[in-house]
Amino acid sequence: MYSTIAFGSLLIAASNALAFPQSASVAVVAASTSSAAPAASSSGAVSATGYGDNSVTVILSNQAIELGSQTTFKNVNSAKSKPPVGSSGPFQTIEINVGDDVANKDLRCSAFDANGVALIARRGANTDTTFSDADKGEWTFLGDVEVAQITCDPAFVAVAAGSYDIRVTLSDGNLATQTVLSGVVRNIQPPVGSSGPYNSVEISVGPLVDPALRCKVKNNANRAIVATRGENVDTTFSDADKGAWAFTKSSLVKNIVCNPDFVAAPHDYQTMAANPTANEPQWHTLDFFTDDDVDSAITIFNANRRFHIIASQRKLGNDTKVGKDYYKLVRNAQARSAEEDPRKGSPADGLSSDSGINVAEGDEERVLGSDADNNSEEHVGIESAEDALKCWMVSPLADPEHGLLSAKSNVQTVEQFYNCPTTFCELTASEDGQDIEAIELKATPELQKRMEGLLPKALLPKYLTNSLTAPWFRSSELDVLDYSDRPVGTPYHPCRVQHKESKEVYFLKVVDNEQQQPIKRELSILHQIEQAGLRQKMNVPRVTGLVAFDNTEPTPTGRKKIMGILLTDIPGPTPLTLLLDESVEQERREKWAKEAERITDVLHEHEIIWGDAKADNFMVDRADNLWIIDFGGSYTEGWVDPELNETEEGDEMGTAKIINALKDPVANVARPDEDGSAHCQASKSQGGSKRKRGLSEGGDDRQTDKRSRIRRDG
Repeated sequence: MYSTIAFGSLLIAASNALAFPQSASVAVVAASTSSAAPAASSSGAVSATGYGDNSVTVILSNQAIELGSQTTFKNVNSAKSKPPVGSSGPFQTIEINVGDDVANKDLRCSAFDANGVALIARRGANTDTTFSDADKGEWTFLGDVEVAQITCDPAFVAVAAGSYDIRVTLSDGNLATQTVLSGVVRNIQPPVGSSGPYNSVEISVGPLVDPALRCKVKNNANRAIVATRGENVDTTFSDADKGAWAFTKSSLVKNIVCNPDFVAAPHDYQTMAANPTANEPQWHTLDFFTDDDVDSAITIFNANRRFHIIASQRKLGNDTKVGKDYYKLVRNAQARSAEEDPRKGSPADGLSSDSGINVAEGDEERVLGSDADNNSEEHVGIESAEDALKCWMVSPLADPEHGLLSAKSNVQTVEQFYNCPTTFCELTASEDGQDIEAIELKATPELQKRMEGLLPKALLPKYLTNSLTAPWFRSSELDVLDYSDRPVGTPYHPCRVQHKESKEVYFLKVVDNEQQQPIKRELSILHQIEQAGLRQKMNVPRVTGLVAFDNTEPTPTGRKKIMGILLTDIPGPTPLTLLLDESVEQERREKWAKEAERITDVLHEHEIIWGDAKADNFMVDRADNLWIIDFGGSYTEGWVDPELNETEEGDEMGTAKIINALKDPVANVARPDEDGSAHCQASKSQGGSKRKRGLSEGGDDRQTDKRSRIRRDG
C-alpha cells in the first residue's frame, strides 16, 4: 500500500493517500531549527517559534512520557522536509500551527517513519496522512509512533471523505442497513438502526483501505456469525469485490467488528465453522473484584447455576508458573484500571456512562473450550486486561473433559436466575506448578452471605408505597426472554420478561444495589408524568408493575422491598446515539430534533426535571417514533456540566447538544473506536444504571492453560 521515501536521492514517494510530488525539487532539509537565526518581531522581540508569523510549526508530543518536539518551517512556498527536532519519539499526537502571516491557511504537513511510510492520524471524524491546522487542535496517531521526517507541502490535500472507511451492509433480502467503521484501526460498532434479524453481510472498503481487511459480525449472544461465499466458510468477511456473504442462519446482530489483524480462517477451521458445536460452555460475569493483596474473586452465571471462584497469590504460589501468570494478569488489569479517568462512571461524582459517544465495551459472553484455547481474542470476546484475568480464572471450570460448566441452558424465571444454586471453588496450582486446578469449597455462611449480597433489593419510601398504583408481581411469575450486561460495568441480568399467564412482555429494570436512589427517583418522576396525563403528549414508558422476590415479606409498617420494576416494552428500540450519523436521512434526524426539544419543553412546563439528558436516553422505535427514557437523574460528562446536574438548565444543555448532533452529526459527534452501546437485544437500555465502571478495556492477550482441570476436595 505504501512506497518508500528515498532520503538519499532527495526524492519522497508518499503513500497513495498523498498528492506528493515525485521530483527532485522536493529537497530534504537536513538542518535543524537550531542552525537558523531566530527572526525578530517588529517590536524587536524574538517570537516563540523563532520565525515570526510566516512560519509553520509542527508539534509532536507524548503526554504519557512527557516527551515533545517542536519543528518549525519558514516560508513554506514549496515542499520542505526536516527530521523532528530533539527526538524521533515515540509520539502519540501531531499538531500543526500555521502563523498569522501564512497566506495558505489550509497548508498541510505529513509525518513519515524510518521506512518512508506516511503515518496515519485521526482528528474527530477525519482520518488522513496529511494534517492541517484549521484551529481544531491536535491529530492522534493510531498508536505510539517513531517519526523520522516531517514534510510540509502546499500541494498536499486532504483525502476524500470515506477513503479510510469500511461500509458494512446487513440485509434480510428486503430491508438493509449500512454501518460505517474505520478501516485503519480495530473498530466495534452496533448496526445502525435495527438489530435485524439479517441473513447476509457485504463489506465495502474505501480506496485507501487494505482490500484484504476483514470484519466479523456478532450475534446477540456475542458469538461470531458464520457465513458463506462461494466455497468459503468463515467468521471473518472481506470485500474482494465478490459480493455478499450469506449467513448460515438468520440472526440478530449485536456488534460489527473490523480489525486489520483479522485473517481468513484456516481450512480446518472452515469445517468447524460450518458445523459449530453446541457443546461450548458460555458464561457471564455477575461480580468481580481484585485487591492490592493480589486476591481476586469472580462470580459467573452458567446454565442456570452460579459459580464463585476465588484466587490468591498465597494459594497459587509465588514461584510456580501459574502463580507468576496470575500475578502478571492481576497487575496488568490493575494498571489498565489506573490509566482510566477515575471520574468516568463514578457514582461518587454522580456520573452516568454513555453508550455512543465515549464508552468501551463491557463484559461480553465468554466461550471457553478446546478450540477457543487456540483462537485469537475475538473468538472468545477478550476485550480487556480484566477480561484476560477473568477468563484465566474460569478456564479450569470450562475444560471440556474435567470442567463443571455446562453448554445446556433452559428458559428460566427471574426467581430462578437470582436464586439459583451456587458452586464455590478456589484456584490452586498443580503439584508441578504448571497447571491451574479448582478445588470445590463447602458453602460457608460467609460465602452464602456474599451471594445474598448480589440480589437486587431496595426498600421503597412510604410516599411511593402509598402513591403507586402499579400491581405487584412475584419474580417466579416472569419468564426471562433476554439478558443484558449493559451499560458498561453492569452485572449480567434479565432485561426483558414475559408474564407466565398473560403472556404480556415487559422491560425489567433491575435495582442497582450500589445506587438505589435512581430507581426511586424514576418511579417518582414516572408517577408525576402519569398523574399529569403527559403520556398522551409524549412517548414515555409506563410503570406496569413492581417486582419482588418470592420470599419477600413486608416490613411491620407495610413497606416492601422491590428487586426491579416493569416498564413498557418499546417495540424495536434503537438508542438515538446510534442514529447520530450522516447516513441517516436528514428528514428523520430533523423530525427527532424537533420532537426532542418539544418533549423537554413539555416536562419543564410541568416542573419536571429529566436529569441525565443525553442521546442515549432517547429511543427510536420500530415505527420511527421518539421515546424519552431514564428519569433516574445524575449526568453524563460531555452532555451536561456537573454544576447543572438535575436542573432545567442541565436538561436544556443536553437537549441542545442532541439537537446539534442530529442536525449536523459530522461536526458535532466524535465517536470512539470501540462502541460499548448500552442495549438489551440490540438496544434496550431503558435508563441504564449509574454504576462505577469496571477495570479498563484494552487489547490484552488472553492467557489460558489447556491442561487445566477440576479437582474436588471433600
